[in-house]
Amino acid sequence: METSNHHEVVTTEERRLQLEEQVNSAFNNPAIQVYNPELGNTEEQLMHARETGLRIGDLPDDSVINFGSPKSGIGEVFVADSNEYPLLYQMAIQKLINVGIIPKDRIEEALKTARDSIDHELQHAVAVKDQKGVILRYGFRFYKEPAGSGFGITPLIQMGGTITARAFKDSVASPSDLSASDRYQLGQ
Repeated sequence: METSNHHEVVTTEERRLQLEEQVNSAFNNPAIQVYNPELGNTEEQLMHARETGLRIGDLPDDSVINFGSPKSGIGEVFVADSNEYPLLYQMAIQKLINVGIIPKDRIEEALKTARDSIDHELQHAVAVKDQKGVILRYGFRFYKEPAGSGFGITPLIQMGGTITARAFKDSVASPSDLSASDRYQLGQ
């Protein structure tokens, strides 16, 4: 029994180290994006959401959408297990704190925002997590502004596989507080 428990602890530590390595790699290779403070997201993320909304918005509810296999982009890290998502996202926020991007007087605010972001992304998954054929991944994207004037993080949920248009729309509309990206995907 002790050996089993010891093995679990080692596995957990190994996994934490793997995630930390992925966070560091994403930090060192961020996406280049422009943050829009009025909408609370990057222009690139909003454009992607708008395109998705235009492609899916008018589809009949029973239409099947094939997102294919999920792929990570530049500056992105994802986990398949929603139970690992809080740890992953907190590690990313901690990285921003450790390097001074998040100032000491804003740490509590950043941690609260991180908790809210995690909750928001997990709410998206509720409508689809048990749907056959859907693949969900939870993660974030580090980005820096083209002029080098800013560095940030965007929380993400990524869908792969197949999903009905109705389930996709329900997933996007699930959070109690919709983001600008959510509203764009819903065509609002």
